[in-house]
Formats: sequence, structure tokens, C-alpha cells
Amino acid sequence: MATIDRKYKAVIFDMGGVLIAGPAALFKTGGQDGGEDKAKKILKLVFSPEFEQHFAALECGEKSLEETIPHLAKIYNKEHNDTDNFQNIMDGFKDRALWEREGAQMNPLWIPVLQKLKDDGLTVVVLTNNFYHDKTKTGKTTSLDEKHFHAIFESCKLGMRKPDCKIYQHVLDELKVKPEEAIFIDDFEQNIEGANKLGITTIHCKNVEDTIKNLEDVLKISLKEAKIEAKLIEEVEKMKV
Repeated sequence: MATIDRKYKAVIFDMGGVLIAGPAALFKTGGQDGGEDKAKKILKLVFSPEFEQHFAALECGEKSLEETIPHLAKIYNKEHNDTDNFQNIMDGFKDRALWEREGAQMNPLWIPVLQKLKDDGLTVVVLTNNFYHDKTKTGKTTSLDEKHFHAIFESCKLGMRKPDCKIYQHVLDELKVKPEEAIFIDDFEQNIEGANKLGITTIHCKNVEDTIKNLEDVLKISLKEAKIEAKLIEEVEKMKV
């Protein structure tokens, strides 16, 4: 059996687009007609320069989604000249049931892999950019089961976000590991670049299967048994549908 590369002590996972579906996919499961087109419209605005300062405040926990929606509405209405449809569109993002939708739960392929990593002595954590839903800042901010991780680091609770180098350094300090002792997995290239600046080994996640293979290569271990178990779990989950 291959011995894990002891150079590494921690694996840091992004949430959306890695462990669970990304925001666009989650939005499409809101049960509304034209979900894909609506998701594209909203996400285009969310990542636009005009909305950047509001998006930063949202992900850093300075403002909630409830407080941010009016700013997004103003930009959306200016862009599409459509004041009546905006509220209906935003229901897909503001609904608290977002975390209970298909795709919001962790991809079952990851479950045995995470356990294998922990069994091999690695610290397994999450680092995600996320947000509070309402002004009380008491609602659920993640769908993840904490039992699978040693810790979950959330931008809205830390007051900083990826790709700011400070948030990666914060996680490293909390875990008491050096940059070269950590692996970071994310689906956004800019977040990968932020981690690279500190000297963290990175894996750009484009799909779960390839990411697991890349993780095997970096750690120099076999996750074959974990992948077989993952496939069985996936089949069982499909049977429940």
C-alpha cells in the first residue's frame, strides 16, 4: 500500500463547485421556469464591477443578502428595465431552502475520500466564501455536515474572503501548518491564484472525479477503495430518488 506523502498535513476544500454544486446549479433547482437563464442573469450582475463593493460586503459578513438585494435590484433593473420580475427571480437565491435543494448536499463521492484522508492523518477543512441570509445573521450558512471536517472556515464569519491572501494565512495559522504543507482545492481560478501566492499546493476543480485523481497524484496515495465505496454510495442515493 502506498504511503502518503508526509510533506502534507492538511487539505483545504472550497464548498460550492467542489463539495457541493455551484451557485448557478443550486439556483436552477429552485423550481422556477427558466431557471438557467435567470441564474445566468443574476450571476453576471453579481460578478460585475458595478456590484463588486456590495458583493465584497456580503461575503465579508458586513451586509446580509436581505440588505444587499436592493443594490442588486437597482443594477438589474437598470440593465434589463424589468422591475416586476426581479423579486420573482431573486426568490431562487434568498430562499432559506437553498441549502435543502438538490445539489446543496455534499456530493456522496467525497464522503469516503474525506474519511480516508482523515484516517491517513491529514487535517481536512473547508474554506468557503459565503453569506448571511438576513440581518439577524443567525440563519444557516452551509449545508455541510460538520462531522466530515475538522473545521469549516466561512468568509462571512471571518470578515475576509478569497482570494485575499489574509484568509488563507488565517486558515494556515489556525491549523498550525506551513503553506507548503497544505493542499487547497477550489473551482475558481482567482481563488487558486490567491493560494498560490502563499506557496500552497493547489488543485483546480473542474469535476469531482478528476479532482480526486489529482489529489491521489499530489499525495502519492491510492484512493481506489474509497472511490469504489463512493460509487456504491452514489448508486444508493440514486435509488432513493
